[in-house]
Amino acid sequence: MNKKKSIAIASLVLAGILSLSACGSSSSTSTSSGSGSTATSNGTTEIKATNASKSPAAALARKDTLVVGLGDMNGIWSDVFTDSSYDHYADELMFNTLLIATPDGQANGDAADYKVSSDGLTYTFTLKDGVKYWDGKPATASDIEFLCEVMADPNYDGQLDISTADIQGFDAYKNGSATSISGIKVVDDKTIQFTLTTPNASTLWTLGQLPLMEKAYYGADYKKGNVKTVEDKLAQPMGSGQYKFVSYDPATGLKLVANDNYFKGAPKIKNVELSVTAQGQELQRVQAGEVDLEADATCSEDNVASLKKSGFINAYYYPINAFGMVQWNLQDPKYSDVRVRQALAYGLNRAAVVKQVYGQYATVTNVPLPTGSWGYSTDGTTNYTFSIDKAKALLKEAGWAINSSTQKLEKDGKPFVIDFTAKSGNAVTDAMLPVMKEDYAKLGIDVNIESSDFSTMLKGYNNGKLDACFMGQTLTTPDPDTSNLFMTGASQNFYKFSDKDLDALYQQEQRMTDTTKRKAIFAKINKLLNQQLPMMPIYQRNMIVLYNTRVQNVAKMGTFRDPFLDLYQYTLKG
Repeated sequence: MNKKKSIAIASLVLAGILSLSACGSSSSTSTSSGSGSTATSNGTTEIKATNASKSPAAALARKDTLVVGLGDMNGIWSDVFTDSSYDHYADELMFNTLLIATPDGQANGDAADYKVSSDGLTYTFTLKDGVKYWDGKPATASDIEFLCEVMADPNYDGQLDISTADIQGFDAYKNGSATSISGIKVVDDKTIQFTLTTPNASTLWTLGQLPLMEKAYYGADYKKGNVKTVEDKLAQPMGSGQYKFVSYDPATGLKLVANDNYFKGAPKIKNVELSVTAQGQELQRVQAGEVDLEADATCSEDNVASLKKSGFINAYYYPINAFGMVQWNLQDPKYSDVRVRQALAYGLNRAAVVKQVYGQYATVTNVPLPTGSWGYSTDGTTNYTFSIDKAKALLKEAGWAINSSTQKLEKDGKPFVIDFTAKSGNAVTDAMLPVMKEDYAKLGIDVNIESSDFSTMLKGYNNGKLDACFMGQTLTTPDPDTSNLFMTGASQNFYKFSDKDLDALYQQEQRMTDTTKRKAIFAKINKLLNQQLPMMPIYQRNMIVLYNTRVQNVAKMGTFRDPFLDLYQYTLKG
């Protein structure tokens, strides 16, 4: 999906917006799923291979190269500009951020250590020793200041929004009434200090996810108002990360080589290739030996059984920090009445869709927040269990009626028609759309389906132009603040939802630093979003990571820490 904290991904896809990867789960804890499975305390279940000798010859022949399967990338190499979760995974290999999450969601220093003042107004980041870019130049605090100035540029239209961090002087610099951001101070080459106008609970993660981007490289020709000079460098990135960019082909994927000067230690595997995998083919490619690791295969009952039968495949699955949803175009009058949006939720058998695709590895959700998030709650919310009768009653209340001649739902002489844009070959929409057409037909609603490639679909979503579509929304940090999705005028509020009571609640939780108090506010936010339904939640799923037994020293992973972050530690056997 897009990002202050989330990216959208197209299903069997952000809150990257791309194609939603396929897996499912309903809680932050898990249990053993059978022989060879071990549940851990952080909700991650490990499935252990039973017969490494079955590993295909094609995989064993690769001695110094790890092939990772990944969905369609857009080739935008910087989280400051990309809106694709697949690009985000690649960026994790090429760039360091200031902070990184532990598997259980705690903040930990990545490229920097940090301190927060007792009054919550000053954040200090100190770069760690030895952090260098691929060209050998050391990372500096000035690089961080430069990136913040780019993101405060009035022409910056990326989706990593730091305006909500309440940095002193940010708005003044953006509107041109100041020539610098007064709340940002470069203390020395390695230390940068941020001063806020007010305590802000989400600021730590907002700043912590900033990637290191070398000012001398990206800013060589940059002047305020001309962000394009920075964007022009994105296709040939300069990072400090564990792997260095070699080449990219949209049809085949991305090639990387080890950064021998990586400050955490030179990667053990020389070459990494991110190979484009068609949705639904993730497990098959590992079984065939075409790829060594798939980071987001479909976590279904059939796939779990099949990977166990293969014998040579290890796996981890865990609740993903994301949720699947249907987005309606709220600028279309037919969706403007909340009763209509509620009727559409009641009128779709979401449980049947989730069961068909994921079985026990996903659950229907009615709140747009990952179930494993500490901010998740269902207190006072409505469970939109499938009911055609309730849907019909709500549509009638909203002024819609069946035309006796056509048997179609109409209002003011205009029929209710949904034009649904879907990525072809997507497991979720392949299952959902036939159910939607059948269920909504009982309400007198026609559903027209338009197939689209992911890039076109993503562009339409980001422009707020699609009548209806399915997306996965991934939160890129453990913080549950989703104001960038639903607050009036927010960076990722593409369909212009607005509710003054919701805005006030977001402002309240952002000004608190006490987690218990914030959690109480999130309960109210969840209740309001559940009632208003600016989008229709579909499910919470599990993410499953598959890897050949030849891949060893695989680091601990979980809801808040994916396998890409620690790839430099992995080794290959054989």
